[in-house]
Amino acid sequence: MATPNVGILTNSGKALIDQVNAGQTQITFSKIVFSSMDNSQLTDDQIKALTAITPQEIVVNNPEVTLDKNTGETRIRATGNNEALTDGVYVKTYAVYAKDDSGNEILYGLTISPNPNYLPEYDGVTPQAVTYSYKVNISNTSNITFTNSNDIYVSDTDLAGALQPYAKTVDVNQQLDKKVTDNGDGSIVVNGKTYTPADDSQVVHAADLPSLIPATTADTAKMANFTNGLQSNSSPVITQAQWVIEDSDSDAQTASTNDASGFYYTEES
Repeated sequence: MATPNVGILTNSGKALIDQVNAGQTQITFSKIVFSSMDNSQLTDDQIKALTAITPQEIVVNNPEVTLDKNTGETRIRATGNNEALTDGVYVKTYAVYAKDDSGNEILYGLTISPNPNYLPEYDGVTPQAVTYSYKVNISNTSNITFTNSNDIYVSDTDLAGALQPYAKTVDVNQQLDKKVTDNGDGSIVVNGKTYTPADDSQVVHAADLPSLIPATTADTAKMANFTNGLQSNSSPVITQAQWVIEDSDSDAQTASTNDASGFYYTEES
């Protein structure tokens, strides 16, 4: 029995690789075939001797060909769908075809599946698909034509690998120093605390107090005019002032003088 689920290089494929490694030709992976052909009872040597796969229910031309720089492996990959199927198919054989510089196409390698995937006939609405990858080590990778196909579907594994470097939304939210939520009523919530804007009508504005604020810095040096005394709402609030001057060498003495301004002040005696 053939070794299952392993890419087996055919004799024709081996001959082409030898030419590529020798720099005699360039290889182009031309298509991947999804077939119901049952080769499970063949030996590996019999598999290597195959030159064609039939029937070819699903064919993907110009498969995706990539080079893994870490392992040095060349990966040939394609996703076949059931859009062209009028009957369901159990995919038992996956085959890779390749061409040389002259355009001669050969069966390069294949894989036997003991547990075949089933693709039903197309229902006209939602296509179903299966992805196949074939890996091989080729020394002279400069002689490989790397192509990409627009027919390739992304698999869950591919998607997970592509998204791995990116943080999930929940992780980002947990790492934020401050999480702000707008309540829609003018207030916001920051880290669980609600903040409401101040009521502007209850705020004292500097523009409302022109008499208390000097217009310029120079005005702050001007002496106050107390000719009419200190007033509030036109009523005097200070009518007499008295200063007490203490001297450490004498008893406290008080002196009062009323100057022309009407303001009482004291002098030291």
